[in-house]
Amino acid sequence: MELKKVELVKTETCLTYVLRRMNLPSDLCTYDSFSDHFNQTLFSKVKDLKRGDVLLWDKNVKYEWLPWVIDESGIRWKSVAVSFHFGIMEDSKHFSDCTRLVNPPHPSLRYRDLKDLRRLPDWVLRLN
Repeated sequence: MELKKVELVKTETCLTYVLRRMNLPSDLCTYDSFSDHFNQTLFSKVKDLKRGDVLLWDKNVKYEWLPWVIDESGIRWKSVAVSFHFGIMEDSKHFSDCTRLVNPPHPSLRYRDLKDLRRLPDWVLRLN
């Protein structure tokens, strides 16, 4: 798979970065709807990681009740998934991701070797 050059924008998330890197619309899906577009396999079951495979860490996902919509009726709350993360394989050993670990929070890129991680991904996602 050919990956597209991505220049971060201030509103970038880990998911929008991955989608844009794959040359897909950044609003293609959310954490709650990615299974409409991707096949999901346990990371431990995948032996041949490939360029363009999407990595997902969501073992610790939880939902928080947050104010999410404002309209003429006021603010409405929604249960929103938090504590998950997406990355994308650059080759069979290295992946990149977008994170907001700097202070104040701003998107930044990382490029790492899987063997250097303390915690491996939970899932590998491949486009349907």
